[in-house]
Amino acid sequence: CSDAGELVMFVTFQGTTIVGRGKEKVAREVLEAYMIKKECPDKCISQPSLFLHKKEVDFIDTFGGRVIDD
Repeated sequence: CSDAGELVMFVTFQGTTIVGRGKEKVAREVLEAYMIKKECPDKCISQPSLFLHKKEVDFIDTFGGRVIDD
């Protein structure tokens, strides 16, 4: 805490897992939406930047859940 009585928080990334990378913003947003839909369908952790339809999720599943960004 500082002298002014303000709370100072520090964020640590221990235990953080990188689930994917993307050069392009849209690839990162698709990965974000896919992971939220697959890993946390009943938990409200965040709203994805975009919406994936079931057919789009199924299509990504055919690649083993990998979003390709070359």
